[in-house]
Amino acid sequence: MKKVEALINPAKLEDVKAALLMIGITGLTTTELRVPDPAPVRASRYSFALPIPGFIGQLKVEIVVPDFKASQVVEAVRRAARTGQPTDGHVIVSPLHEVLRIRTGEQGEDAI
Repeated sequence: MKKVEALINPAKLEDVKAALLMIGITGLTTTELRVPDPAPVRASRYSFALPIPGFIGQLKVEIVVPDFKASQVVEAVRRAARTGQPTDGHVIVSPLHEVLRIRTGEQGEDAI
């Protein structure tokens, strides 16, 4: 099993959800984030202080899938979330060793 985490522009959430639904993914978790702005911040010409970077809003979308679905999910998120701007975000894929559904006691892929 894999956990796919995507940091995306909040305006692209509906596009990402639609792309995931098209490949049969119906469950996801989202978290609102404040991340450093990737655009460089310049100090004024006469300032000796270091600039403090600004922060932008992003969403973290988490999806747990069987191994064979991970590459489809990554590609769907990449296509749906891309705007061509530096704030497009990232996709991170991590292996999962165990998943347990608390209510039913199901384990592994049965729990997702």
